[in-house]
Amino acid sequence: MTRKSSFIESEHFWTAIWALEGLNQEVCVDELASRLEIQASHIMDVVFFLHHLHCHFELKKSGEKTILVPPKSMPKIQVDFSLTQWLALQAHFPLLESGNNNFMHKVLIEKLSEVEVENKDFNLFEAALNLEDHLENTLKQDDKLYLEVGPKIKIQEGPDVELEEVLKCAPYSLQLIDYAIVHKVVLEITFHNQKNVRLMPLRLVYLGAELCVIGEEIGGVGLAYYFVKEIQIVCPDHSISIIPKWSSVDIDNFISGMRVVNESAVRLILKVNLDLGPPFLPEHHFLENLVMITNPRGETIWAATVETCDDLFRWLASLGGKIEILDPVSFKEEFSKYLVRENNLVMANEETLEQKLKKSV
Repeated sequence: MTRKSSFIESEHFWTAIWALEGLNQEVCVDELASRLEIQASHIMDVVFFLHHLHCHFELKKSGEKTILVPPKSMPKIQVDFSLTQWLALQAHFPLLESGNNNFMHKVLIEKLSEVEVENKDFNLFEAALNLEDHLENTLKQDDKLYLEVGPKIKIQEGPDVELEEVLKCAPYSLQLIDYAIVHKVVLEITFHNQKNVRLMPLRLVYLGAELCVIGEEIGGVGLAYYFVKEIQIVCPDHSISIIPKWSSVDIDNFISGMRVVNESAVRLILKVNLDLGPPFLPEHHFLENLVMITNPRGETIWAATVETCDDLFRWLASLGGKIEILDPVSFKEEFSKYLVRENNLVMANEETLEQKLKKSV
């Protein structure tokens, strides 16, 4: 990025450069300026500007007239976008269309519209609308949609386990909160201690090894967070509509501050195998200062500041041979202990099941 120039923000600059690019024959400078309803000096300024970009127009005299001779061809700029870069660019389209409607926006919108049609299989807005429809059909049955969750959920005849252990079996609590985050819906939340709050949820994230919802409490000051496992009932409150005061950066700073208070931050460094899967991004975890680099040996190194918790261990275990923990050593030790605990739990459950089968015979 470079410094801004008031010159290139002027309407006559873009009018002149657009006209000059479209020239395919000689033209009188004064006549062209009259057609464009700008001054001849504006055209001469742009001719000088294009000369700096190695695009040379010839000037010659014909009596008292100055004749402009266009080059045989104008440069073409080829741009190669990754999928993420293309989606990010599409996200700016509404900003361009809602701008001050000047000429440079019109030129850009016209071209980007052509590119968007050529790449219709990668349309950001259609994919986003399909996702919204899917969430709405799944979650928003009516205005009285609610869900009961608890710190412990019983699965058939099995033992009671922590909520995080059964999210895959009871996903709607998180999906409902995710839906509210995406659609800016206020939630009425009732806790097991009968406390009741109205919250605009902004982020689902692990804090202090517990899954939390961070948001703006209606009538409150600042950001608030609550443990998901302490929630009993979640119900959308469509009678309240607010615009969040806190940005994503504010929430990131809030999480960072909580980590400082809890002294829970760990700089995790992994060696990853990108050939075995997609980018390594665990759900509901704040990855502070995430970087991925390739070292001189051609190995991909992944690093981020995280919080140690069983859910993060589960994510790492699910990656199997895709990763190797390089640092810190204390994290490797905790991860090894987690794997031993999980293995013991599996063995205990298998023994319990075998005993039940024997009794039933």
